Amino acid sequence: MIVRMTALIALVPAVAFAEPELVSSWPKDGAKDVQPGEQTLVFVFSEAMARDRMSVTVGDLGVAPDFVGPPEFSDDGRTFRIRMRLKPGLTYVVGANGPNHTNFRSLSGEPARPAAIRFTTAAAAPKTPL
Repeated sequence: MIVRMTALIALVPAVAFAEPELVSSWPKDGAKDVQPGEQTLVFVFSEAMARDRMSVTVGDLGVAPDFVGPPEFSDDGRTFRIRMRLKPGLTYVVGANGPNHTNFRSLSGEPARPAAIRFTTAAAAPKTPL
């Protein structure tokens, strides 16, 4: 008995399987002297994301901001925003998705590649005696 195996290769555009990814953020990764107080965290993705779930992660190597207010997506679904309260003189680490949290997903259900940003707030302004 002769068994013949034939490999079939499908030619599918790589774009069909590309993970969505974080293309920019505010604050930027590595930013220093970000103003403390209430600010808006912004993630911009490479494609539209499903708006019914998200995974904003916090890192072990920094402080987690206090998130205030509801999260929002832009009309095109690529930009995510959430208000946060920042304290002076601290380093924060926040991310989009992580090893165990993959709720930022494209409209086709593909999880976004995990990404984290680290930024530091400006020190508190010195108080001057009156």
